[in-house]
Amino acid sequence: MWLYPTNNVGSSLSDLGRHQEALEYAQKALKIGLALFGENHPHVALSYNNVGSSLSDLGRHQEALEYAQKALKIWLAHFGENHPHVASSYNDVGLSLSDLGCHQEVLEYGQKSAQNQAYSLWRKSSRCGFILQQCRRKS
Repeated sequence: MWLYPTNNVGSSLSDLGRHQEALEYAQKALKIGLALFGENHPHVALSYNNVGSSLSDLGRHQEALEYAQKALKIWLAHFGENHPHVASSYNDVGLSLSDLGCHQEVLEYGQKSAQNQAYSLWRKSSRCGFILQQCRRKS
């Protein structure tokens, strides 16, 4: 499938600081994903996220926010509120909002991301769950 290699090339270009080229590959991957899977598929969410990251790297923060929000909507529809992809996506939306100076909204998305990550840890480890319960009792 051409989607993954295209996304991988874009990520590598971004790591090299070649952000405009990374954006072009991310957009190609998104186009492929949309053609193969339609609008609301997790593979498409990943591509939306990658386009948003590239746009952010280029200083195009309003556009980056729009793509991050699209990815979040898809992740939520597929995985629900308590999933690592959703936590990461909340964080991405928050970063875009921060770049735009929307600090109150950043706080909201940051809290959602942190709560989601804490819940994911709790589910993976009874020890972590016990620790979280103890922290909640103390607060």
